[in-house]
Amino acid sequence: MDSIYSRAIFPRYLLPAIAEGRSILIDFNNVVNAPHSFLSALLATPINRLGMDAYKKIKIINASPEIRETIDFILDENTSSE
Repeated sequence: MDSIYSRAIFPRYLLPAIAEGRSILIDFNNVVNAPHSFLSALLATPINRLGMDAYKKIKIINASPEIRETIDFILDENTSSE
């Protein structure tokens, strides 16, 4: 399922929006589980393709501590060299 979203939603909606300079709000309200692969596609792909500007345009809210820990790891891993 992760790869379906990665191939359909991210390139079609999220990447163009970020490339146009729009901010993206990602709300994890009522999300119990989010696999690392999904979160990596969601966060690392725009950062790797569009740079730190993408990182600055993504805001995450309502993530559980477990999901937030994975998000922070992915963001640290993909922004530490810039």
